[in-house]
Amino acid sequence: MKMIDEFSCAAVPIFMNYNNVNLSYGTAFFYKRSNGIFLITNWHNLSGRNPISGQPMDTNGSIPDSISLHFHLKDKLGTWSSLLSYKLYSEDHTAIWLQHPIHGQKIDVAVMKIQIPEELTVYAINEMPLADNMRIEIGMDVFVLGFPIKFFTDIFPIWKKATIATEHAFDVDRLPKFLIDTATQKGMSGSPVILRERSAYRSEEGDMIMGGGATRFLGVYSGRYQDNSEEDDEIKLLKAQLGMVWKKIVIDEIIDAKVPGSFVIN
Repeated sequence: MKMIDEFSCAAVPIFMNYNNVNLSYGTAFFYKRSNGIFLITNWHNLSGRNPISGQPMDTNGSIPDSISLHFHLKDKLGTWSSLLSYKLYSEDHTAIWLQHPIHGQKIDVAVMKIQIPEELTVYAINEMPLADNMRIEIGMDVFVLGFPIKFFTDIFPIWKKATIATEHAFDVDRLPKFLIDTATQKGMSGSPVILRERSAYRSEEGDMIMGGGATRFLGVYSGRYQDNSEEDDEIKLLKAQLGMVWKKIVIDEIIDAKVPGSFVIN
């Protein structure tokens, strides 16, 4: 029997389209809350816009109007459905996807509630065995689970190792995010980030927990978006091989507030 880490089932590649033409691709994962299934990815993936400038990222100025993705077939792990498409906007042009209620596009995370056919299934990351009391320390190794440069291994993600580069207890730029040191690639935007200990781990209370290892879900990786017109902070991060991770708390805030996606030109 083939052994598969259950967290490899959490992330999926997604394709952003306009008029059924593919514009870009990235990574997403699933999350369950309030009896619903939600797709989690980056704001810039679903909006098609640079979250700093608000300008379209496509060279032709096209903005995605749908996304498409594969699903696992129920009870057939490793077997996938054909691509299923979902509209991003309603008939009155209101975004179906949601953004942060306070910070909007400044938090590069978007959430979309979806319905899936009965014969398919998803693996929600917050329903997997998680050690939410695992201590988070600077310098610890984490993994970014995503799909770089269309490098798909039967649609299971690549586990890209990274290191926590800023103190997790403090927010970077006064926003709920921290930095990781890693050389990630295009396509990993929207990846889940996890902390994994293979044996014992220390809890936030300082206790040593013995056993067969544990995993903690930390948040959403924000990919290498940039405005080529000037060397802004995001390009500086790119050169430093630093990536951003939005803390998982923003997911619940977005789902609970139900604010449709929008944008501001800066």
